[in-house]
Amino acid sequence: MKDILPETVKQDLRRLRLNDMAAHLDEALDLAARTREGCLALAFGIRACQAGYRVAFFTAQDLLLRFHAASSHNTAHEIISSIARSHVLILDALGYVRPKPEYANLLFDVVNTCRGRVALIVTSNISFEEWGLTVGNHSIVNAIVDRLLDRACLINIRPGKSYRTEGPLAPKLTPDSH
Repeated sequence: MKDILPETVKQDLRRLRLNDMAAHLDEALDLAARTREGCLALAFGIRACQAGYRVAFFTAQDLLLRFHAASSHNTAHEIISSIARSHVLILDALGYVRPKPEYANLLFDVVNTCRGRVALIVTSNISFEEWGLTVGNHSIVNAIVDRLLDRACLINIRPGKSYRTEGPLAPKLTPDSH
């Protein structure tokens, strides 16, 4: 595992006093074959659960779909109050959201709900600049990013190796297997 994580990520984990995170990352990697960002977020979630915290995990697409459906049934407050009861919310794979015009406002509501009350972990395979295209509204995305970075620890995994394609369980491709 130590070969997969870039040195900058290892430094960030040491700075956060999470020197034993590699063991939890191994657990997370056994649980799900996700992107590196997702594995790291999942490992944080496992660690938080082990410490007795309530953790909610959603892919960004799933949460926004649920939130959108709840908004049309006037029950979005139930999702918001459920999130607010968590100590940690992990919002995975923001870069894979299929955009809808109302998603930017819904994501803003989620971030505002968490602000100062719920630790929020957001994973994305795209840069902040590209979030506007994914979520659909650059102005609201700027406000979301501003709130996220207000008291954030930003861990940028790039450049790094993909655990799925280069890790110990990755399929070994031979030149004639294409």
